[in-house]
Amino acid sequence: MAPSRLLLKNDTQVMLIKNVDETLVNGTVGKVIGFYDQQTWTNMQMGVAMNEEEDAKGKKKKASAAGQPQFPLVRFVVPGGTRDVLVVSETWKVELPSGEVQASRQQVSFAGFCNNGCNKTNPP
Repeated sequence: MAPSRLLLKNDTQVMLIKNVDETLVNGTVGKVIGFYDQQTWTNMQMGVAMNEEEDAKGKKKKASAAGQPQFPLVRFVVPGGTRDVLVVSETWKVELPSGEVQASRQQVSFAGFCNNGCNKTNPP
């Protein structure tokens, strides 16, 4: 299970805790390379021109939709190269055979390796 709160920054190494597909499986390690909302990432994949903003250091960055949650963009090394995946939060459920939900949790499907790259916090 992932920690209840995981604060990330660029270059944080993360590990999947769930199979995504046949290539990205539980235990696959990647590195955070950015943060985007789902619409901005979809537009980038489709080649739609995005407005750019400058951050506090004067570096260009893609403008994101106002008020939209930001998710980590993770680069994974896979056979034949690399693969960039926007890792969005999912709802995990425990259900009875009848379909009644006994418990649920919303989280991203990875854990962080905290070597100055992230901050795990577990509130009491």
